[in-house]
Amino acid sequence: MNIDIAIVLVYFAFLIGLGWVFRSATANTSEYFRGGGKKMLVTAGGFLLLLVLIPNPLWGRMLFALVALIVGGIGFLLLQAAKLAKRKSPVQIDDLN
Repeated sequence: MNIDIAIVLVYFAFLIGLGWVFRSATANTSEYFRGGGKKMLVTAGGFLLLLVLIPNPLWGRMLFALVALIVGGIGFLLLQAAKLAKRKSPVQIDDLN
């Protein structure tokens, strides 16, 4: 078997294993898509920023940094909007579920 195929298969098995372990972390699909109200996109932006360390030409590293900043920025803005909505809402969002 080619080493590239083996690496991809191990990666897919790892992702399926993560899904299996964390399957009970969310109660419903709404919570899943909201990320449970956590800083998921901000964290993903931080991990994407680590891709700058991969040996690539400078333009490739800059593209990784740009994508990481966009994802992290969107996550930060969504987090701030959720905090603002929670403060203004007379009904707690968790009470609706």
